[in-house]
Amino acid sequence: MRFLRSIIPVALVLTACGAPNSYTRATPYPLRDAFGCALAQLQTLEYDVVLADTVGGLLQGRREITGIRETARRAGAAATEVITVGLAGGPRTRYDELTVFVYTRPYPEGNTLETTSGMLIVGDQDRTRGTPSDHVRGDARAIVDRCAPGTTSRR
Repeated sequence: MRFLRSIIPVALVLTACGAPNSYTRATPYPLRDAFGCALAQLQTLEYDVVLADTVGGLLQGRREITGIRETARRAGAAATEVITVGLAGGPRTRYDELTVFVYTRPYPEGNTLETTSGMLIVGDQDRTRGTPSDHVRGDARAIVDRCAPGTTSRR
């Protein structure tokens, strides 16, 4: 019992120190300008824009995860598929995913820009979500920093 009392506070601290998945900030710009800025930033960061709803103020971009680690992960998945004769679920592609919301909140917040980072894992017959990487979290923060200057609220 004593062990549990000592481990629970440590677990809570470690959970609290993790990077946030969402950043929210009031923006001094009109909604149309904040939306345009976020769209330009997604494209600059090399995300494929898969949703751009100007009326609803919603943007979504995806970027396939590449690099040495991803190549090794894919090779390991291919070997597992061969060993398990396809019972391991088949090949999967992972994507960094950024969602941007631009909306108006009641006074005093006003126009607001919110970015949410995620990971999408696409297989032959399924789609699942994973924990976003630090890289996509940094991209989410960068969009808020560039398109809504001021103090960030994390969630």
